[in-house]
Amino acid sequence: MKCIRRQIRLLSCGLLLAGIAGASSSVLAANTNNNYRQSGDSVDATWYTSDSCTSTYVYVSASNNVTTGSTPSQQVYFNSQQNNFCTGAWTFTNGYGPGGIQLSAQGGRSANLVGSIPTSECGWDISTYSYICTNGVVDFNLNWSATENPSRSRYTTSNHSPSGIYQYRSVGTSAPALATGTIKQNGAVDLISGSSQYGAIVTSDNATISISRR
Repeated sequence: MKCIRRQIRLLSCGLLLAGIAGASSSVLAANTNNNYRQSGDSVDATWYTSDSCTSTYVYVSASNNVTTGSTPSQQVYFNSQQNNFCTGAWTFTNGYGPGGIQLSAQGGRSANLVGSIPTSECGWDISTYSYICTNGVVDFNLNWSATENPSRSRYTTSNHSPSGIYQYRSVGTSAPALATGTIKQNGAVDLISGSSQYGAIVTSDNATISISRR
């Protein structure tokens, strides 16, 4: 059985961590640890682009059949960050929840995610030299295609962001995959372009999802 581990750390010069955990639109309360069980399909993907002045990072992980209460649900974790190194401006967007999303996977070889979740959008406004957080929404329309055949594995992915840590661990089958489509912020701005740099399609016999918020 293969062991696959993917860890994404989001680090940025000048990030103000205080206040992000208290943004009002977050699905999870600040300074909490939330743990869920899952057996079913999951996907994740990472995009990163940069030039001489700007960088954009996007991470998404979605799972179906997540036990969050009496009825299993479909859940999405999302975060993105946009930095302008020339001006010093940056924005950070984070969200987790069922929203109105639908995740479908076909035999571990392809999958699609559609729907939306509420988010917290925080950033440094260089015009007012102030830290601002607002409520928002992110809409997903994504497709995953496996680049290898699924195989038995222990699969782990984690995402470190200014607001906390997301971890997904599973035993089942997994396949590396590339994701394409759109992730639109507040119905307008598409945060991604082209295929993801990393991604996976996972079918879990037994998985845990852990979210720690600062």
